[in-house]
Amino acid sequence: MQFIKLNFISYNLQKGDQYIDTKPAIHIGILNFPPFEEQPIFYSRNLLMDVVQHRIYSSKFAVNVLDLSHIELATREDKNWNLDFWARLKIIYKRQGGILCRERYVTL
Repeated sequence: MQFIKLNFISYNLQKGDQYIDTKPAIHIGILNFPPFEEQPIFYSRNLLMDVVQHRIYSSKFAVNVLDLSHIELATREDKNWNLDFWARLKIIYKRQGGILCRERYVTL
């Protein structure tokens, strides 16, 4: 997966182009467990950072994580983007063995 992301970045840049002109490369991971048990969060956006100087390398390379086990922690912004809705839909879809029924869709 990481190799694919790096190729994506290199394909939208030509020789002599500036990295600032690259299109964003965003990965979205959907988990059914919190990546950090001691600090659960429903949706997080993670950027590359220099750990010594605490400087963000670029906001164009992001790893976003949606934790299905903590929908109750959805923020107002998460709800404005309907992330909680899609997370519930994903759970129902999974429980039905991959078969999504229209009746179940509208009862969210």
